[in-house]
Amino acid sequence: MIAAGELCFDSASESDSCVAMANDVDSEYTNLLAEFERERDLVWITRSKTFPQIPGRPHRSAQQIQTDTLASERVQEVIEEEIVRRKWPRTAVEAEAKEMIATMGHNFQLTTVRAIGYGFTKVVKRVFSGIHVNTDRIEEVRERCRQDPVVFMPTHSSYMDFLLLSYVCFAYELPLPAIAAGMDFMNSKVMGEALRRCGAFFIRRSFGQDRLYWAIFTEYVQSHLIMADRPVEFFPEGTRSRTGKSLFPKYGLLQVLLEPYLRSQVFDLTIVPVSMNYDKILEETLYGYELLGFPKPKESTSGLLKARNVLNMDFGAVFVTFGEPISVRDYFGSILERSEHALQPDARFSLSATEREAIRVFGHRIIKIHNKNGVTKIWSLAAAVCADLLVEQPIPADQISHSQLLKRLQQLFNLTERLGFKLSLCKGSVLQDLNYFLQMHANIVTYDAGTGILTVPAMPSGLTDGRVPAEIVGTAVPRIVLANYANKMLHLFADVGYVALALRNRSSSRPVDDVFEDFRFLQTILNRDFVCVPSEEHSSFEEAVDRLEKAGAISRQSGGIDVHSSADLLALTNLLTPFLVAYIIIYRSILSQPGRHWTESDLVAFAQQHIAALLLSNTINQHTVASASSSSSSSSMVGVRHSMLSTDLLKNAFQSLVACGGLTKTETNNGHYAVDVVRTSHFAERLGAFAPFDWRSVFQAQAKL
Repeated sequence: MIAAGELCFDSASESDSCVAMANDVDSEYTNLLAEFERERDLVWITRSKTFPQIPGRPHRSAQQIQTDTLASERVQEVIEEEIVRRKWPRTAVEAEAKEMIATMGHNFQLTTVRAIGYGFTKVVKRVFSGIHVNTDRIEEVRERCRQDPVVFMPTHSSYMDFLLLSYVCFAYELPLPAIAAGMDFMNSKVMGEALRRCGAFFIRRSFGQDRLYWAIFTEYVQSHLIMADRPVEFFPEGTRSRTGKSLFPKYGLLQVLLEPYLRSQVFDLTIVPVSMNYDKILEETLYGYELLGFPKPKESTSGLLKARNVLNMDFGAVFVTFGEPISVRDYFGSILERSEHALQPDARFSLSATEREAIRVFGHRIIKIHNKNGVTKIWSLAAAVCADLLVEQPIPADQISHSQLLKRLQQLFNLTERLGFKLSLCKGSVLQDLNYFLQMHANIVTYDAGTGILTVPAMPSGLTDGRVPAEIVGTAVPRIVLANYANKMLHLFADVGYVALALRNRSSSRPVDDVFEDFRFLQTILNRDFVCVPSEEHSSFEEAVDRLEKAGAISRQSGGIDVHSSADLLALTNLLTPFLVAYIIIYRSILSQPGRHWTESDLVAFAQQHIAALLLSNTINQHTVASASSSSSSSSMVGVRHSMLSTDLLKNAFQSLVACGGLTKTETNNGHYAVDVVRTSHFAERLGAFAPFDWRSVFQAQAKL
């Protein structure tokens, strides 16, 4: 049986192996939508359900949970402090606290869940070909729900995520979770109230220094766990990933969830990672505009009605993969000493630096599990190849040869196989899957079977704030969307890509220690884009080298590493090169004004302007590097791409530089950072060594724009 998120093939017979692999995936997952073929929707949604619960725990109403939260020692202590600090009467502070909990709290009602579930069933049957769930894991999760408080930690790439997880829980008789949702949804009275009655509780995007809000939020969440009212659902990344890649986990939220265990208020907690993978994201085009800097539209009832056109679109399949439940007690063992926290007052709970680091590592492990369990489709590889081919064409370029795409895709597919990764094929072969996804993504890439030409049409430019010229916006959006789909598989290739970059252009053996130092540098610099587990760089390096060696790309000899396939290494470095180039651009942008104090938004806008100028001038868009192997018939673009305009990528470069000390907070600490010229220059120089072009000459040309 295939493990979720892995990819397997047998090169002896592509067609036979692909069919076998696809059948294995089908055998591991059950298509929930197939159940509706056996009975009517209304019968299914109204069927009696038995949700497991911990024996002996009293049932609390939604109102009782709110009342208990306000009456808690933690909240009452903060209320007393706020009365003194603000010099307000008690009634005013208590009124504010009541308003906070009333706005925040859910009002779960199973009858509402059934009513909304009936409508949701109609929607998912229209837009999805299947909702595939690894049901073998369900009974294990259900049993944990009878023993300990449970926290679901799903991936987050779409607004569909929390609806979908609750839907799956309902279908397989898992307790429906209390869901932490952003207050954005309250802009729609209809949708907001519907979600509230389905178990959503609404929290601010940022709490700042509001101690009263922090206390109420913390107590409300922890009360659900301590009393085991229902599982809690938290997105460890905190917000939707708009790029297809994982985000850094939110450590503060993890600490809130783990506190009841650390203070011995519960015997154990069970964490259930859940990976949700979509063939096609509902918000794909919206994300393209948002990543250029366009404001996110507010959630509203009118917006929901306008979105009804999605009912006529095909969004393919969704895979919901429940990971192995994690016992917090077993995971942390003696790493976290609970006895030290058992007697701490609620409002005085604090962690040592060692404990905070352990929680930080735990958060990164959850993200790693998400990626490991994810189901990767051939479209991610195809999107990466499309992005390469687009920038290899003469400017302006919006057309791709289907035959060239297929050839390049097959080469990357074969390399994926040799590296030991596994992809989920849904139609049985690379060609069939490619054509299937081209039809699904016809709004991004149109295919004329008669001419064999694919076209990436420009999208409406819309309103622009001037950072990205209107003539670029329409071209950039579909390319950013393609890059986002390509990003979905890059977690597979990040570590082997770092090794490949450390070995590029090597005609002789290189010492293993030198390769590892480059690997560690790249992993550290790019860890915002490719989230890794702190302190696991040695094991990650060894695994990457082993994969490349088994693939026949390299070999280890007497403390050194020899290159056997420059073509394989080139293919891997090309996947990461756009990130290197974007980072170099933002570092050089900073160094161009060394005395300036930067905010993140200022630097992102400044870098976008530079990238747009480079795209318009075509300064480096014809820099190519020829493949070192005759089996790779074409050269690969290594210069500036429209996808580098993505604010997410530029923000990651900024935050990486802050973490490495290239930018330091100013004394005023108002979000401005001063440039450490020596450090930033060092990072730019070292990254430049991996760039496949002379970046110094590029920036000399850039300075003249």
